[in-house]
Amino acid sequence: MIDPTIPAISVCIPTFNGERTIAETLRSVLSQTLSDFEIVICDDSSVDKTLEIIGQFDDPRIVVSKFEKAPTPAANWNRAVQLCRGQYVKVMGQDDVLYPQCLEMELLAFTKHVELAPVFVFSNRNIILKSGFKLKQSNLLHRKGFLQVNGHTLFRSVLRSGRNPIGEPVAVTMRRDTFDKTTGFEGSYVVDLAMWFKLLEHGSAIKIHQVLCAFRISRSSWSFRLRKSQAKETIELFEYLSDKYNPSGRSVNLVIGKKMAYLVQVLRAAILFVVDRKQRTADTD
Repeated sequence: MIDPTIPAISVCIPTFNGERTIAETLRSVLSQTLSDFEIVICDDSSVDKTLEIIGQFDDPRIVVSKFEKAPTPAANWNRAVQLCRGQYVKVMGQDDVLYPQCLEMELLAFTKHVELAPVFVFSNRNIILKSGFKLKQSNLLHRKGFLQVNGHTLFRSVLRSGRNPIGEPVAVTMRRDTFDKTTGFEGSYVVDLAMWFKLLEHGSAIKIHQVLCAFRISRSSWSFRLRKSQAKETIELFEYLSDKYNPSGRSVNLVIGKKMAYLVQVLRAAILFVVDRKQRTADTD
């Protein structure tokens, strides 16, 4: 029997000094076409006006907890998830954005494929700058519908691309009971991709072809700060996953994946350099 007091989806927003973007992020969640959700904000000892801004939102679905500084961002993500009551959980950055139908479509993907018990669903996402400019716009062919994918299929896609084609946490909603079977978020740059494959050990995933959210890149973002270690950590994960999915021997795809990981790092570093220059110029204007 479904308990009506328990929300279908918990949206976790780990925060730390997010005064510049947290209002826009909260508005994007509160503007969802689905109303059956909670927002769990886990603050990592912010010293700016983050909590003051959050306090201006009068909505009973928002639950705020403030903690002492966590040893790592991943640790703050984990304790945020532990505070959730929903059957499904989304972790998103304090500067990310959900488009209005995001939660509705994700819940539909879970319920439409209930017999498959997918461990997570994921959608296309745009990549935006601090200003909201779309650095990358996904799904230009306007594909729709759902696609079931397993760990082996996603692993091949990851290797061939040298990056994380599943997406950042904002693009994913996972089953809470499956998350509890894992060791949680761990690591630094590839913390999200590593988690998706931990979940895939327990079942398949559902790909939603629509663009349902946006991931923001800025000088203060985690991906910007860790850009120099991107390739090294990605390759370490590739080698681990290769041994898991192809124990008889490392494939040519792994060699390609390593080269692609370095290429992606160079391209991302170039893009982030331009982003940094533009934002520094804008901040001084």
